[in-house]
Amino acid sequence: MEVASIAFDKTFADEMMKNLAERVYQEEPSVDVRQGAHNLGATVVEIQRAILEERFKYAPNPLMRAAFFNGVIVMKTGRPWVDKMDKKKTKIDSLVATFNAVKMAMYFREENLFVDESYSPLLEM
Repeated sequence: MEVASIAFDKTFADEMMKNLAERVYQEEPSVDVRQGAHNLGATVVEIQRAILEERFKYAPNPLMRAAFFNGVIVMKTGRPWVDKMDKKKTKIDSLVATFNAVKMAMYFREENLFVDESYSPLLEM
């Protein structure tokens, strides 16, 4: 199995990432994507813009839809962030995972890494 790179939140996945680094070949090293408005604010804006412009694509998945419906955009330190509407009941894990994936796609695009003309992106940038 070959993977371009893995984006993860070190707070919750450090041990798992060490295990994967030993077992899965990656073109680029795994990347710790810090969560929060400071690091992912621009990604939230890009996803929001893509949704409004109808450029956002995803596989029809009830968990993904639920995560998007369960999130609400708030401003933290002058940057947009998505929080849970109901802290006790709702889940937005797949939404935050989407932020990580789009953040990495934006980075790889800026650096001209892993360009594949046949690739159909989640987000047409």
